[in-house]
Amino acid sequence: MHFRSHKGEALRIHVASYLVQRKKMALFIGEHSGETVDDEGAADILLIDKNCDAGRETVAKWGAPNGRTIVLHYPWFIECRQMDKLMLEEDDFHGYRVTSATERRARPSSPTRRHKSPLPTPPPSGRSRHPTESTPSSPSSASQTGRPPATNPSAPSIPTALPLSTPQTMTAEQLQQVQLQMAGMPMFNPMFANMQVPSQMPMMQTNPFAMPYAMSNPYQFQQFCMAMASQMPQMANFSMGFPMPFAPATAMPQTFPFFQQQTHTVPPQTTPASAPAVPSSSAKANKRSQKSHREDKDTDTRKAKRTKPTPELQAPVGPQPGPSRGRSPSPVRAVKKLFTANGNALLFLIESDVWHRSDLASSVRGQGGKITNDVLEADYIVLPDRFDAKIREPLLDEAETHSIPLVKRSFIIACLNDENLVDPSHHKPISEKVLGKQRRISVSSLSDLTSMRSDEDDEEESVVPTRTRRQNIAKQAARPTPQKPAWARDLRTPPPPSDIIPGRYTEDEKEFAYETVRVRMTLDPTISKTSISKELAKRDPNHTYRAWQQMMWLGPQCKATMQQVMADAKIDHLKRTGKDTDERRPAKRPRVSQTAGEELVSDHACERDYEAIVQLFVDFGESIGDGDLESQWERIYEKMDRRCETEEDWSVFYDKHDEEILRRFEIRKQQHP
Repeated sequence: MHFRSHKGEALRIHVASYLVQRKKMALFIGEHSGETVDDEGAADILLIDKNCDAGRETVAKWGAPNGRTIVLHYPWFIECRQMDKLMLEEDDFHGYRVTSATERRARPSSPTRRHKSPLPTPPPSGRSRHPTESTPSSPSSASQTGRPPATNPSAPSIPTALPLSTPQTMTAEQLQQVQLQMAGMPMFNPMFANMQVPSQMPMMQTNPFAMPYAMSNPYQFQQFCMAMASQMPQMANFSMGFPMPFAPATAMPQTFPFFQQQTHTVPPQTTPASAPAVPSSSAKANKRSQKSHREDKDTDTRKAKRTKPTPELQAPVGPQPGPSRGRSPSPVRAVKKLFTANGNALLFLIESDVWHRSDLASSVRGQGGKITNDVLEADYIVLPDRFDAKIREPLLDEAETHSIPLVKRSFIIACLNDENLVDPSHHKPISEKVLGKQRRISVSSLSDLTSMRSDEDDEEESVVPTRTRRQNIAKQAARPTPQKPAWARDLRTPPPPSDIIPGRYTEDEKEFAYETVRVRMTLDPTISKTSISKELAKRDPNHTYRAWQQMMWLGPQCKATMQQVMADAKIDHLKRTGKDTDERRPAKRPRVSQTAGEELVSDHACERDYEAIVQLFVDFGESIGDGDLESQWERIYEKMDRRCETEEDWSVFYDKHDEEILRRFEIRKQQHP
């Protein structure tokens, strides 16, 4: 698609500046052989929005039907882009061309535009331009036929109404004038509901009421108007361009002096029931209005409160406003603010790690309290149920100095449940420092544990041990304390160093580690390096046991020193254990008893003797004979080429190991039959 004319020239298109996609449209036109211009007069096509005021002004200026410039509604560009086709005169611009003639015909009536009132303006002299008498000719005939006129009828001019007088002073001529005026008023017809009136008045879609041609009594006319206005309250909100018999007087004070100049009172016995019968269309509208009123629960009470005119009241100038459809607001119950004292809000400092902190803060604010981050301003400090006292030491010091109570989240919950401030002493959080101290205590017996807890009950809260911990304490109490041997009673592990730098090994720490390794290796040379590292980490928690292990046995600075310390400790252990020969360390694994057929003798000389004599029997058994072996030893000696190494003679060796020799001989014969 290219934005070119039939002659092949590039189309000059002006895109209105108020269009949202103006930049994208201009870029697309430039990419497809088009040209965008800023001057409306130099453009061939004007892309506008015909629904805005600026677009209407452009149409009025350049939208002549036979003009050179073509004004198009901006969806034309979108259609061309989607269909990939340039739609010009032969396609009738796809129906998006806008001209001043078509826009004038299609423009809807706007109720917001102000037009000159069709009613005549009185001259400066105060004389009326119209005669005092008028005969109902065309309006009445039009209302009787029910057919709309060929052209839009202009609003009729209403003669100046006569002032209302009392029945005693009104003459027959005045009554006749009133009847003529009422007969000359235009009537509403449903067929005229959608017609455009030059005054641009909003037309009602409901069926209007018809006005009787004549009324013999002015009181009946007034009551009739009030009844119509009360049955259709929505029509009282419009400002009519021409007078209506049931419109409120406040909407048109200059056109209806009939209601303004009356000074008489309305008799109390007159009711809307004396009004003439209402047509069926108005009855339906009345039913709809009553049905909508019945939907509200408080409608009956409002209708009962609707006051009727009394002799003391002046006659109203228009219909009374109907009851409000909205419900009256219920009285607000005064809520007691819990977290207030003498009209001032209590300040809470809630720690960030308190469980559901945001919900607690919302509850505090809802009950009149406030949240603060300043310890000195806080009335209560809310901490977790269990907290580390070492980390929060500055906060605890400030709270103790200024006597600020420490509570946990259960304090706020208890206040909300009881709807009153409770005693904060029952909702104190537990410090992990207390729990840690109780975990680190080494108990030698159950009696010591009981006495220790009885002493701490006066100062701190007691923590009931669990079932597993009670079992461990009982086992620890029943286990006897190991006693050092006599040669090791002078060995003492050194105390932990006092000079500690976090993340670094000081000289005191290194000496502490060397001395601890020397004592432990002297007591037990088989102790593992991991056990020693864990003991060092337990006594000096500045470093973990893995860090101690890395430093002592893998570090380049301490590795050689540590190996020398371990070697000296093993030598010291041997020296100490050699002095006291009576004390023997029990074997770690008991020796297993050996049998004759399970394991052979491990002596090499004995094995050689076994091999020699067994091999002699295998080689020369038949030649030796089956006689008594004692008588054959001389022949055996002749065959043997070596002497017995373990015994003085072969016969003695045979006597001691005859069973083993025969067993081996049988095995050898089976292997070499």
